[in-house]
Amino acid sequence: MLCGLLVECAGAMVLVPEYRLAPEHPFPAALDDAVKAYHWLLANTCAAEDILIAGDSAGRGLSIATTLVLREQQIALSAGVMCFSPWADLALRGQTHTTKARSEVVLNTDVLREWSLAYTIDANLDNPLVSPVHGNFEGFPPLFIQVGSDEILLDDAFLLAETARSAGVKVELKIWNGMWHVWQALGRMIPENRPTFDEMGVFAKSVLKI
Repeated sequence: MLCGLLVECAGAMVLVPEYRLAPEHPFPAALDDAVKAYHWLLANTCAAEDILIAGDSAGRGLSIATTLVLREQQIALSAGVMCFSPWADLALRGQTHTTKARSEVVLNTDVLREWSLAYTIDANLDNPLVSPVHGNFEGFPPLFIQVGSDEILLDDAFLLAETARSAGVKVELKIWNGMWHVWQALGRMIPENRPTFDEMGVFAKSVLKI
């Protein structure tokens, strides 16, 4: 549903790579697959400036990590990156894990801790390719972030935006009052998603120049 509405709001095609998942395939399997998917796009007559990388929740980390790897490979980067309800610190240090615990309706910090350790070992949680809040964003394309005000991952969005801005990246951080983790996935089932996707469309068309 989310991908279908992205097609409509951005006026572009969407590729959804079927990357390997943890715990059967822990880090860096999913990242390797995402990087391969980007190279496939470039090899099939899709220019970097015509690509927009997007992801929700943990997929957000994959979007950022993919861009970090591509930059190190000195590959032309996408026109922009979009993150919805980003999980950007798998060490779970954000204060909103405590302050938003009562308002959060989807996630649980203890469960997130289990998921993070299913993805990688504890000693690797501060790796920027695992937790992008520790990354170097120098030379990154524009970054768009949407997050709900009631999420325990709200601080992840703040920290991600702050880290990117400190490196000179153009960042749009949109905080939606009263919304929950990845509410965008409900598509047209909730009225809030019309302006939600309108926001996405404005950003996508601005960086893709369509």
